[in-house]
Amino acid sequence: MPDDAAHAATPDPRAQRRADILAWLAFLALAIGFSTPPILTALKRPLGNKDYSLWQETGQRILHAQPLYPTDGAAAFPYMYPPTPAILLYAPLSILPAPLFVASLAILSSIAWAAALHLGVFLATGKAFRQHPLLYALPLGITAFYAWDTYLLGQVNIILLALMLGAFALIRGKRPILGGSLIALAASIKAFPIMAIGWIVWRREWRALAGLIGGLVLLLIAIPGAFRGFAFNLAELRTWLGGMLLNTGGDTLAQRSSIAFTYKNQALYAVAHRLLRPLPAGWMDDDTATYTVNLLNLSPAAATAAAAILALALCLLYVRSMPAKARRTRETDSLEWSALLILIALFTPLAWTYTMIALMPAYAAGIAFALRRSPGSRERRAAIAALSFATLLLSASLSQPWDHTTQALGLTMWGALTLAVTMCWMMLREKAASSTPTTSIPMPAR
Repeated sequence: MPDDAAHAATPDPRAQRRADILAWLAFLALAIGFSTPPILTALKRPLGNKDYSLWQETGQRILHAQPLYPTDGAAAFPYMYPPTPAILLYAPLSILPAPLFVASLAILSSIAWAAALHLGVFLATGKAFRQHPLLYALPLGITAFYAWDTYLLGQVNIILLALMLGAFALIRGKRPILGGSLIALAASIKAFPIMAIGWIVWRREWRALAGLIGGLVLLLIAIPGAFRGFAFNLAELRTWLGGMLLNTGGDTLAQRSSIAFTYKNQALYAVAHRLLRPLPAGWMDDDTATYTVNLLNLSPAAATAAAAILALALCLLYVRSMPAKARRTRETDSLEWSALLILIALFTPLAWTYTMIALMPAYAAGIAFALRRSPGSRERRAAIAALSFATLLLSASLSQPWDHTTQALGLTMWGALTLAVTMCWMMLREKAASSTPTTSIPMPAR
């Protein structure tokens, strides 16, 4: 198919530089704007600053050789994640005053945000910089709400996204062991990136698998054991595994059973249970917390089975869309990895708002797909329509402060699912066009 090169004039280098400077200034303004509220809160209420306060307290527990998890198996975990980030990140930073602790995490998130944005463009086009401006502006703008939630709460999902995209870039660059190690680092911070092991095994990336397994041993056992004692660390890992990964049933879900089925959780499993069972959909401190949105009245087992069937259907579609190894291209890989990140976000038990930052590279891959098609072509129009429809569904999250209905119905989940299906359709179209040479997307005249 024709490339946009025939339609683009040679850009003026000075205009490009000015545009790049303006783009970076806009990004810095966003990062500073998102970082300022939690830093100001740390100045006013250092002990009541959402997850930031929990991370600092957790770091102090490490410094004082205190356990991370309750010894009572029935007690909820204030800190729900593996010991690794507490030891390697929160403990050294926790010696800082609360405002500096928050500022340090915000700076780290900002660096990861810029890295994730450019890695998404790099995977889609082969170049991280000076590509079509829509490849930066739309992914950044459409997912800015999820980034804001990450900064506000003090979460680390932007960092996880940067690590996963870095891993894919390394695997693409023939350094799979290091790529697998980055996935291990992401999984040692929060467990759900470990689901990428399914893709690794299916693609027979055995060296990446070796890097993943070796990295997990190092990051979950060796390094924490060196700091905390091997017997103590293994005991804590067992407590965490039993209380988190193995704590899932029809009415229990990963240490947050009281809120896991409410409208804020956009995981496929939680939405399926809300729609198929008469579960309270409101937040626990909401006066209307008892409202329901169920369409049917199934048993917990039946709702779980329905969620599993939908998840299996998505996996089968994904596998069916993946090209054979000999027909893989940079374009199909970027779509494949973008769909994988969305599926991981949907399949995690707790998919809060900030989890959907994982959608950002899908927009870069989808826009790159559209730009590779001729203006006015059927495929370009279809791509724009599919991306627009997914964005319309995702925009329902903007009504969350005053109306929870759309989120209770799972429109964010359905939007992410639509985007995943769109990535699969684009993969199929790229497979069909894989014999046609393509060139990189040019920068338009400024």
